[in-house]
Amino acid sequence: MPPPSVILELRHTGHTLGFAAEIASAAATGDRPVVLALNAAARGSTQMAEVDLPDAVQIRWLDAGNADYLSVEQGLLELRTIAELLRDLESARLSLPTADALLHALTRAPEAREIERTLPPLDLIVHWPLAARVPTGLTTLREALGGAAELRAVRRHRVLTVDPYAALGPGRVFPRLAGVRPPAFLPHLLRKQSGMTRDEARAALGVPDERFAVIAPGDASPRKAADRLLAAVESPGWPTNTVAVFAGPVAEPLRPRVDAALAATPDRLIVHDRFLDPAEFAACFDAADAVWAVTPSNRGISSTFLYAARAHAPAIVARSHRSARWMCNKVGVGVPTDLSPPAILASIETVRTTPPPTPAEAERHARFLARITDPAEHRRVVLDA
Repeated sequence: MPPPSVILELRHTGHTLGFAAEIASAAATGDRPVVLALNAAARGSTQMAEVDLPDAVQIRWLDAGNADYLSVEQGLLELRTIAELLRDLESARLSLPTADALLHALTRAPEAREIERTLPPLDLIVHWPLAARVPTGLTTLREALGGAAELRAVRRHRVLTVDPYAALGPGRVFPRLAGVRPPAFLPHLLRKQSGMTRDEARAALGVPDERFAVIAPGDASPRKAADRLLAAVESPGWPTNTVAVFAGPVAEPLRPRVDAALAATPDRLIVHDRFLDPAEFAACFDAADAVWAVTPSNRGISSTFLYAARAHAPAIVARSHRSARWMCNKVGVGVPTDLSPPAILASIETVRTTPPPTPAEAERHARFLARITDPAEHRRVVLDA
């Protein structure tokens, strides 16, 4: 029997478990046995309940801690866990579906470099490669140089990214100038389907027929700029026929403001304060007049944006987010915005008044979206270890 493919994911917030399960499912179509190694803290979680795996994938529970998503501590934890797993599973091929913290640790912690030198080649998937920054000033130059150093530190390994800007667009340029290989592209899988018509999806989310719905799928947190959308909802200029929908768990720091807004202006806000199952998540895009896809701290593209593109629902993205701005042009459904209430209100008005694309534009957008979400290419890349 060939040695196993091991997919390690210690995080279990948001949709990280679902992404790791997609990698494991693709790996299971090859000739190696597949082990999905997960943090025991995920056992019994809502997120784990939504994970759909083929029978060929064996789950292995690990007693491991967790740290902040992009912290050096998280990267060190992942490296130590990889070393332990590979001592136990000799000759295994290991993939890390969320490797951003590991890359950060390698350029910041001597212990991380010491552990990395003992490991065989790994498959590392990065979501927001810093090296893809196009330097426009001292800050972005420093970040891009740091990202190039991270890629140099993992040059023995296969580095993939789900960010089209970093692998297929202008984000490839700076790594090459810095003498390092940019990450290869791993297509996204858009597997979630609602099975609903637009009217059914709006009814499921409680959106009145006559309202213009700005839907924010996923956790309502500062990371996804839910506080900025909430500030627009609270502002006197919020349009009378418009409703914002928070479709996911509300972060504790925002809960008092959300509760106050619901009490003061219940016609402006709908809140589903829970983790949505895959069909409900997909329904957000079928129901939306506009999708809130603002992730100001992220540098790569989010699946929220791509699901919006598939549904032809205009996505509102952060103007500061270069990758998202580039993707708006490539798939034709995005409106960049600054994050003040007046700017957000203006972006909503832009969505209302922008005419649909021409048939030629729509065909070009559809071809690019099909390219970056191709399931056959996703499987080929995962198996090409």
